[in-house]
Amino acid sequence: MPKSKILILGGIGILFLFIAFLGAFLILKNSSYQLQKFPQQPINYELTSKPTLFSETTPPQNLTPTTSKSSDFEPCLGIDNSQTNPIAYHRILLANSKDGLHFTRMNKLISDRASVPDIMIDKEGNVRIYFVLITCKEQSQDLNNIPVVAISTDNGKNWIYKKLIVEAPNDAFYCKAPGGSPSPVDPEVLLMPDGTYRLYATCPQNTPQGTPMTYVFFSNDGIYFSGAKHTYIPADGIALDPVVVKFGQTWNLFNGNSNPATSSDGITFSPPNKGIFCPFKFKEGEKEKCYVIGDALTLENPLGYRIYLFGDTPTEGFKSIFSPDGKNWTMEQKSNEYILTITPQATEEYHKLMFPTVARLSDGTYLMAYETFIPGTPSKIIESLSLEKEKEGEQIFSPPQQSTPPLKKPVGKCGDGICDSIEKTTNTCPLDCLK
Repeated sequence: MPKSKILILGGIGILFLFIAFLGAFLILKNSSYQLQKFPQQPINYELTSKPTLFSETTPPQNLTPTTSKSSDFEPCLGIDNSQTNPIAYHRILLANSKDGLHFTRMNKLISDRASVPDIMIDKEGNVRIYFVLITCKEQSQDLNNIPVVAISTDNGKNWIYKKLIVEAPNDAFYCKAPGGSPSPVDPEVLLMPDGTYRLYATCPQNTPQGTPMTYVFFSNDGIYFSGAKHTYIPADGIALDPVVVKFGQTWNLFNGNSNPATSSDGITFSPPNKGIFCPFKFKEGEKEKCYVIGDALTLENPLGYRIYLFGDTPTEGFKSIFSPDGKNWTMEQKSNEYILTITPQATEEYHKLMFPTVARLSDGTYLMAYETFIPGTPSKIIESLSLEKEKEGEQIFSPPQQSTPPLKKPVGKCGDGICDSIEKTTNTCPLDCLK
């Protein structure tokens, strides 16, 4: 074959190879463009009327530094039907108000499978909601009964989620986070005048099966807590669900709806007087019951104090009481009025409302976090809360009867169907932990 023909054929071959390479390059570039044009959508935490069911898993995420602007984890979404503990069917929602008395549902979800929220404003003016994450299997890591915090820099529109790091008390070396057995629960966090934070939380003393009581932990950033001290050692029963507020110069520590323990420094408390804090009652059928304390708020101009209450029943919603001195209290709603209560129109809630917690924002409005059941909760879970559990709760929250001898019982709250890690390991409120 002549040399000229060989060169021509070789040139044509090279040309075809170049065209093929160029085509492959354009295809890959177009594919890359499509990926950039349609990125993976972020999770939308606006609620819909139908709950999202637990099904998929996501890759594990590492704990990021406390100074990071990103989340340590994503909040739980929807129902995990494998759970038998009623608390695993709870969720935390938001409502807002102009005056702290008339609230509107925001249809915003903080987390499903979560409990005992506590809202506060941090030293940067951000909103924080501390709570206990009950279970998140889809996170592919140990997110069971751990204390966490949701943080918002825009008054509750967007949130990041951080795990708390809590060093164990000297006399409860296993009560820590992460890796606690159990971890501290029932978080109540306060910002002090010097810019530090205090975490009041429940840990069993001495052994995982020991007496649950309220410890106070200390922090500079509200994420890493250490230096735990117990507030007081209960002489009879146990202490759960702390709410801490300063009336004048005296610190008051309520456990559930117990009479408050008192303190001059908010650290070492004198044990409370026997009995319960029950300035107002309501009727469930023919039975009188006491409201339970959800949160306490100090008001300014004029100075006063507001306690948010809940009835812990399907028919009784949230109410509030006011006092100018922390001693004399006035109900702020009529008997048939509520701050919030279960209604057929509120499709994001189910069965009953619990644990209201309120903070005043920098713009003068109020933000509430509160707890309810996830719509779609199986009927067997709701049924497990009735009868025997209500009887157990009545021993604690019903007005005492003179003919009934006093029982050794928790200072906190039983009969709510909540079976957290401490109640389970210490056999506290056993009817709440029935499977």
